[in-house]
Amino acid sequence: MKISAARGAIAITLDRPRILFFDMAATWMLVQRYGAGFVRELYILEGMGLNRKVKLKHPDALRFFLWAGLQAEISDTGETLTEEDAAALIHPWTFEPIFNALVMAITGAISTPAPPGKLEAPPAPPPSPAGKRKPASTSAKRSASPVAD
Repeated sequence: MKISAARGAIAITLDRPRILFFDMAATWMLVQRYGAGFVRELYILEGMGLNRKVKLKHPDALRFFLWAGLQAEISDTGETLTEEDAAALIHPWTFEPIFNALVMAITGAISTPAPPGKLEAPPAPPPSPAGKRKPASTSAKRSASPVAD
């Protein structure tokens, strides 16, 4: 699996340096548990305009989102991690950084320009050398048809 910062992967230090990444498998776990609007289960927005703040909706959601977000990394390493293990990684002094990292990772995964599994576009072909093409006729310009060589 390719874990990429461009697709929402976030480095975080818990018991050791780890990567939070919401791939399709993690997203599916969240949909199964919370439904299609799973993001609303992690946080709520309070306030208006510049005073808007992101607040945790429920601590159980923090634990489950953390566990789901670590699944891509642990599947690559062969490690096992239960929901209880993920809960044990959350301490009063790590609560806020974990929450912020989860919000960044989940919003990064949702708003990624290249959906997971989609390949990069191939490079554009080089332009044809000048002078090799015949000038387009007036009828070809009107119909937008290519000029025959």
